[in-house]
Amino acid sequence: MKNPIIRLVGLILTVLVGLFAGCQSPSRASALPQLGAQAWTFRAYSFKQTVEKLDALGIRYLQAYSGQRFGEGLEPKFTHTMKPELQAEALAHLKKHNVTLVSYGVVKAKTEAEWRQIFAFAKAMGLREVACEPTAEFMPLVDQLCRETGMRASLHNHATPSIYADPAVALAAVAPYGPHLGLCADTGHWVRSGYKPVDALRKAEGRILSLHFKDLSVFGEKTAHDVPWGTGVSDAAGQLAELRRQKFSGIVYLEYEHMTPNLENEVAACVAYYRTSMSAK
Repeated sequence: MKNPIIRLVGLILTVLVGLFAGCQSPSRASALPQLGAQAWTFRAYSFKQTVEKLDALGIRYLQAYSGQRFGEGLEPKFTHTMKPELQAEALAHLKKHNVTLVSYGVVKAKTEAEWRQIFAFAKAMGLREVACEPTAEFMPLVDQLCRETGMRASLHNHATPSIYADPAVALAAVAPYGPHLGLCADTGHWVRSGYKPVDALRKAEGRILSLHFKDLSVFGEKTAHDVPWGTGVSDAAGQLAELRRQKFSGIVYLEYEHMTPNLENEVAACVAYYRTSMSAK
């Protein structure tokens, strides 16, 4: 029989190991992709209503877009030119519903002054990221503004023939710059443009900052529309598996562009699919 003191020490060590393992579980969870939503999903509603809908769905991260009506009236709009008092009202509403505004886009600008206004707004609102589609001439300025403000900029891809439709072109555009420049990978537009999302994600490993995550009805056609995740041709399961393999811990924005009468049910189905996928070992 073991010495009682040795047995006691062993028991204490076992408990400590268990406690340590329990303390590690949140960090393991944080290594998973995080679910957010692009406000464009609820563009038929106001910014305030969108925040409320995300709260009800349990989605805690939001990417806003420019031009969504702010409240019940047609004016004002949520945009980078809105007045400070409206910014404060937006932040208060977000806080009330436990939703964090982390990103803004997709934006473009034609002058240095406008780019500076966009990044100043993003910093004032406490954002992490600006999703954008700058032309080549503005890439050095976007890089400079990221370094000045501590913001990240992610290049978004629309479908062919847009500037960053080809993942290789987007990756080449950010290659000369640091990790604060990367991709906001729109996997739906990849499908419309004839690129397989899993292959594109694999090639973009290390440069993905965020995603507009989608599952579409048909491959290689601009008329393809969103369907609940896991029911389309985009290999939603493979996309999430690839992100997990990469240990991607950024935000996967649910962007449901199809204006179906069943929008809220279909969005809820996407949320349920994501949570089931993330709970699988």
